[in-house]
Amino acid sequence: EVLDIEENESEVVLHLKDMQFIAQHIFICTNAFTKKIVPNIELNPGRGQVIATAPIPNLKVKGIFFFEEGYYYFKNFENRIIFGGGRNLDFKGEETTEFGSNQKILQQLDYYLSEIILPNQPFTIEHSWSGIMAFGNNKLPLVKALSNRQYMGVRLNGMGVALGSKIAKDLVNIHIDKVLANNEN
Repeated sequence: EVLDIEENESEVVLHLKDMQFIAQHIFICTNAFTKKIVPNIELNPGRGQVIATAPIPNLKVKGIFFFEEGYYYFKNFENRIIFGGGRNLDFKGEETTEFGSNQKILQQLDYYLSEIILPNQPFTIEHSWSGIMAFGNNKLPLVKALSNRQYMGVRLNGMGVALGSKIAKDLVNIHIDKVLANNEN
């Protein structure tokens, strides 16, 4: 965990509990956890619940699916259903950076899985976990230079898997442009 970031003319120092790292430049891509090191940023955490079934023989579901305005999503992965969402059932309770489960949401996921996605098909939930996303007042990710040595790509609004590689490319381009501009001066 990064406790503090210190920048001077030649480097950035990341202070951790028992050590420090020194770099010429850093990219902050900590998404919902960014407020711990950049307190004045406009973003809110949003925990997401996910369940995964054990392998299901002859699973017919193919593709990636979303419903209820994208608050629920599922896909077939190696003959398992990976199913997540339901944050809309408890926005306030899921506005946290703490990993953990929300029984109300897990019960709804189980209900939708048995009644809508896999009706009349036996399955077993093999895994469940939570992930932490970051949301803002608008749907745009926050990608920018904070200084000559610090860059940030955060607040992906629940679309991190889809946007992650694009955000990384944008950060590299911002960094290159800034370095080139500084070299011209």
